[in-house]
Amino acid sequence: MSNIAMTMGLGSNDLNRPAVPEFTYVGASFASVNMNIQVPSGAQAGDLAIAHSSTATGPPPAVYSGFTQIASVNSTFEDMFQYKVLTEADLTTTFTRTPDSYDAAIMLVFRSGIPITTVNVSSVNNSGQTSGTPSEQTLTTSSYDAPNLLLALYSAYTSGTPSIGGFNWDGAELESGENVNKIRMYYEIQNDANTNRSVLASGDYGSYNIMMSCVINVS
Repeated sequence: MSNIAMTMGLGSNDLNRPAVPEFTYVGASFASVNMNIQVPSGAQAGDLAIAHSSTATGPPPAVYSGFTQIASVNSTFEDMFQYKVLTEADLTTTFTRTPDSYDAAIMLVFRSGIPITTVNVSSVNNSGQTSGTPSEQTLTTSSYDAPNLLLALYSAYTSGTPSIGGFNWDGAELESGENVNKIRMYYEIQNDANTNRSVLASGDYGSYNIMMSCVINVS
């Protein structure tokens, strides 16, 4: 086939089409020992990692090495919600945090269609530690143009399964940690629209409920 024929076979917008920061989900990983955690299989340098670690009656919450805090709780339970753009070295690193007796950790990784130079975190919500059902949280997506990554998590010391309601989530992962300390993290990828969401806890799981959420945009 001639070069002319090959060129004509392309749509007019296919030539020199710029890369776009559309998100795709890569996978999840969970604590191995205490709150030690590695990136999930299939992760690559340049991917965006979202992690949450939780322990009780221990030292103040701390980010994993190189991560940036989104939100934290320092109470009976010490929880840390955080993110990092992964480097090549991170792919073989075990991220650690000082443990105690109720350790749990989860990491979700997402890929962008462009190299990430800036991570914009907005609409951050933090229930703190509550003995009731956490209040409704709102995720507002208008701060930046799509695509946006919407994240929410419910951390609870429970024999049940902490859950967040709604029908818009693209997926969720559950970490069953030490002594029934659990974290469930939800995500929605909005590549083509900015749509606000309400985050609703599905129940009260005892005296140590924590719900957090945020919107992430990259450039």
